[in-house]
Amino acid sequence: MTYDYYDDPPRDLPTMHWAMLMLVCQRWRNIALHTPRLWRVVYVTANLDALKLQLARSCPATIDLFFKPPTSLLENAMPILLKEAHRIRTVSQCENFVVGRIKGLARVDFHMLGHMKPLFSCPLPALETIVISPDDPEDEHSEPFDLELTEERVPRIRKFACSRIRYPSSPTFWSSLRELRIGIQHNVQHPSLVDDVLHILSHAPELEILQLPDLGGTVRNPVPPPPMTCASETAVLRHLRTIKMCGPHDPSFVGAILQHIRVPVVRQYRIEVNVSDGAEIEHLVRQILLPAARDLVSIVEELYFTTNHREVSISNQDNRFWLAMKFQSRSSRNMFTISAFDVLCHALQDGPLKFLRFDHRDCSDSDVIPPHLWQTFLATCTSLHTVQFSYTNLPFIRSMLDALLIPVEGVPTSRPRNIAIWNPSDVYDSLYTHDLVEHLLNVGRSRASANLKLGVTLDMEHDLQYHPRFWPYHRAPSFKMHRWSLLALADQCNLGFRFKDSRNDMSFTALFDAEELGQLLTDRGEGSRCDCWS
Repeated sequence: MTYDYYDDPPRDLPTMHWAMLMLVCQRWRNIALHTPRLWRVVYVTANLDALKLQLARSCPATIDLFFKPPTSLLENAMPILLKEAHRIRTVSQCENFVVGRIKGLARVDFHMLGHMKPLFSCPLPALETIVISPDDPEDEHSEPFDLELTEERVPRIRKFACSRIRYPSSPTFWSSLRELRIGIQHNVQHPSLVDDVLHILSHAPELEILQLPDLGGTVRNPVPPPPMTCASETAVLRHLRTIKMCGPHDPSFVGAILQHIRVPVVRQYRIEVNVSDGAEIEHLVRQILLPAARDLVSIVEELYFTTNHREVSISNQDNRFWLAMKFQSRSSRNMFTISAFDVLCHALQDGPLKFLRFDHRDCSDSDVIPPHLWQTFLATCTSLHTVQFSYTNLPFIRSMLDALLIPVEGVPTSRPRNIAIWNPSDVYDSLYTHDLVEHLLNVGRSRASANLKLGVTLDMEHDLQYHPRFWPYHRAPSFKMHRWSLLALADQCNLGFRFKDSRNDMSFTALFDAEELGQLLTDRGEGSRCDCWS
């Protein structure tokens, strides 16, 4: 039978809703009763009679075991299960909490692993899936439980999703592996963990899905990760298409793994790490982004930088590429944005990237990307069409505009074609607005001088200044005083416009009084009306 693997979301616990169809007619009932594959999902619960019935109905098909009974009942069920060991395809706990609560199932207890061990001590020729993530042991520093898994007894494992158990050391045990999911704990550091993961990856050439979720726990006395003792050879995983390491993890742990694998066909890359103060940000970024994510990043068409007060994330339009880094200090956070931008210049060389967005919501103090780095990025991303700034501070925006004013071989750069600025932060008064419009106007004139097109979208509002004891609000400075600069900008480029002045949206024509508007139409002619006037 073909085993299906899914990237996301994980499969719920199988159900037997089809059993109600047996009530339709006698023929459907007979079909259901005599189709063993329909009965292959076996719940190991307190009801041993139901267990025997399901095992009988499913014979001779392979079976999927989902269980946690009390320990005493497991002892009663084990002799029954051992007789069917040759048919067991799956040994799993309940992964869906709601279904588990209805069925009376939950995660297995750590002490129950000892009662499950006899099941893995006999040959399991049909076993393809093992999903075991037991509750925390009483001693949080206890060693992983050894189920004594061997390739002789389990020759065709396809999915291995486990935590708190010892991983088989035999290379041939992993030769058919398609999906690997290993739970990681904060407060338990096994020196061989990185070695274990790399050992598995180096002997799993057919691996398609790699997940290292963080099981939680509190880091009481964090210590540097131990040095690796495994060989430094790179594992080439030609079928690996999904990498998920969400937690957040220690970045040195993630980097140690990603630096030793090559994944030419990866199509989903989700990483979350927690960066401490004093970390080497640039080295860390290169470890995580290169080379593992290079092939995926090189084909994205949209890229989003999202920053808040303690986290920066980079993602593409459908979140198949997603990197989130949590920081303890502002300086480390800002250094990451600049370092990541620099690294992406290498990954995006002549790629199809068309759209770039910066969203600095709840974070108006981000450091700017230097103009020279913007120049390198624009020269690298030859397909870049639009750069959008959302809730971004003005120095950050001006840095890119300054880069656009620097000619390349005597000619202004033609990228990006469109600049969208939505609700820039710290626009307190007309002085800030004037500065932004003048920068845009200089870029527009530079492009127009070389007969290059530029589109500009402005969506702004002045912050309302008021005193809580007075009503109504003091009027914010009007955008009307910038009408001639905005008109000049509209003459130089394709201008999209939405301003909010004193809590009211304003159209472009509302910036001019009737006499000025009439004179403009007379001087320019009715046919020269700007698109933004409508």
